[in-house]
Amino acid sequence: MAHIAKKIRAAAIADLLAGEQPAAVAATYGLDPTIVRQWKTRYVTSDSADVPARTPPSVAAQKASMGELIIECLRSQLQAIHAVAEITTDPEWAKRQSAAELAVFGQWLVSSALAIGDRLAHGAAPPHE
Repeated sequence: MAHIAKKIRAAAIADLLAGEQPAAVAATYGLDPTIVRQWKTRYVTSDSADVPARTPPSVAAQKASMGELIIECLRSQLQAIHAVAEITTDPEWAKRQSAAELAVFGQWLVSSALAIGDRLAHGAAPPHE
């Protein structure tokens, strides 16, 4: 497979950490689903986010760099969710929505925040700087 840009890889891994399914992430970024499943195994479902002691420094540095990009992508996702959530404080906007649309929107906000929080709480994300 061709080289995958670090930003694409980081965004895809951030989506996995946020709870997205590998097939959906692969479709979003035009990636091979097998590669995305490998990333999920390595970065999301592994027992430890630590780099093994025997890992060469260049790989450790790359993993640290990826960790920074992943955190940046998660931060961006949370900021986007926050910005969208603020729309709901506008009573005029809310009046223009149907009850069903508001319910779906509310469910999306909650599930997005919970998925990201759950991943962070279970140590799936790299440690803070």
